[in-house]
Amino acid sequence: MKRLILYLALAAECAAESAPSKSDYNLFNPTPEAQMREFVTDRPDKTEAPYTVDAGHFQHETDILSYVRNSVDGVTDQSLLLMSPNLKVGLTNSSDLQLVVQSFGYDRTEGNNGGSKKLSGFGDILVRFKQNIWGNDSGDSALAVMPYLKFPTNRGELGNTSL
Repeated sequence: MKRLILYLALAAECAAESAPSKSDYNLFNPTPEAQMREFVTDRPDKTEAPYTVDAGHFQHETDILSYVRNSVDGVTDQSLLLMSPNLKVGLTNSSDLQLVVQSFGYDRTEGNNGGSKKLSGFGDILVRFKQNIWGNDSGDSALAVMPYLKFPTNRGELGNTSL
């Protein structure tokens, strides 16, 4: 049993020595390109990854055009979004800040009774903070928390007017 514990401790120590520490990097002291993680996207309401943008680096993601059509129980809803960017900046090795702008949107709902409703205009703005707990740079799993604040800037009833 002592040999196993000693072996595991040595293996962990060797792994720690081989992986460079990225804890000194921050927004004003960027992670060198050679130590950066692979590019991972965060598409709000589509996929949320637990990985953060490397410290001191910026990432821009956008849907140039997004179209969704749903039909349930005779009610059809069609939504169209133009240019919906997610702007991200790495604050530290394990945290990033994101600004999501739900720009111009169009929504049309048609009921089975023949009535329809059309809405269009600017959407909401989200400010999100992501803190990776583990697995940002290695491991078989990863976990992050991502609280956010929504500013109900929508026009034309395209949001729920709630924070």
